[in-house]
Amino acid sequence: MAGNYGVSTSTVRAALAILAADGLIDRRRGSGTYVSDTVPAFDRTTGVLFHGNGEGLLRQSFAREIFRGILNGTENTTQQVHLVLGRERLPIDVTSRHIESLGLERFNSLICLEVFNEDLLDRLARRIVTVSVDSASRRPAVSSIAIAHQESVRQAVDLLWLMGHRRIAFHGFSASSPDPARVERMTGYLEAMKAHGLSIDPAWETQRLADPIEKVLRLDQPADHRPTAIVCPDQEWQVIEVLTRKGLRVPQDFSVVGLGVPTSWMDYFRGHALRLPEGAPGAPGQFGDPLDPQLAPLRSMVVSIVALPFFEMGQWAMREVLRRLSRRDATPAKETIQSRVMPGNTVAPPPG
Repeated sequence: MAGNYGVSTSTVRAALAILAADGLIDRRRGSGTYVSDTVPAFDRTTGVLFHGNGEGLLRQSFAREIFRGILNGTENTTQQVHLVLGRERLPIDVTSRHIESLGLERFNSLICLEVFNEDLLDRLARRIVTVSVDSASRRPAVSSIAIAHQESVRQAVDLLWLMGHRRIAFHGFSASSPDPARVERMTGYLEAMKAHGLSIDPAWETQRLADPIEKVLRLDQPADHRPTAIVCPDQEWQVIEVLTRKGLRVPQDFSVVGLGVPTSWMDYFRGHALRLPEGAPGAPGQFGDPLDPQLAPLRSMVVSIVALPFFEMGQWAMREVLRRLSRRDATPAKETIQSRVMPGNTVAPPPG
């Protein structure tokens, strides 16, 4: 080694001593020097990458639950967790420059939230332990955990069907979104409706997230031409607010099933500060009042929800990081996690 690198043997011995002290190599008497199978204790920092600018990230209930799970997974370890936010959405043709901008030299591992760029995940995994959360990666070097989104929506449709609903709408799909979870949810909705022999009105499906909720609810139509229930990932409280402001009662006039994290009306309002729907009392662009007397029924409402296990996903991701760091030759794991129905008081038989 001294000859190869043009240094003295004492320098090589000193360098090897440092590597051994840090736990990077094992020096075995009578056998030789080997690369260590374990990661040294000093290198215990996991980065959490969110694919976007991260604005308002921790105000989103799913992200808070994932972070709670990640931090829970570090209990009884010396592992540290640091948040990394991309300054912009990384392009499809990811280059080394884009990866270097993330500052990966700070980490021994990376947990990626909603990163759908498989090329990016693969490039990251070539350098450090990489775990993808809420996106089932096909790359063999990437560990991943995802929710069975199709099954989640089927559970919601099944619940409404059992209550007697036959006109069921779906809100939460965007035809232009790169998010595979949204596509899987729409597929689950279509398959569940077909399995129950129910007709599907294209107007009952959101095609753009920017579409007004009133559009999918068909509130401008007679009662017998509009849905009696809706499945809405992430935006159940916004739907309930619109229905309430329009004079419709939940669940007596309209049933709502959410997909996501169970939240109260006040929790939701504090996290999102919803803007008033068009035509609602108050100046355009102002934020609604959560204590508005018209919205009083929402304070005691418990949304019927198909709970998505975001906390468990974060917990699994951190434990997978620790497993792979403990053994360099550990095979990346792939996991799909199931959701569960949590009944509330926003579902009832259809009116009439």
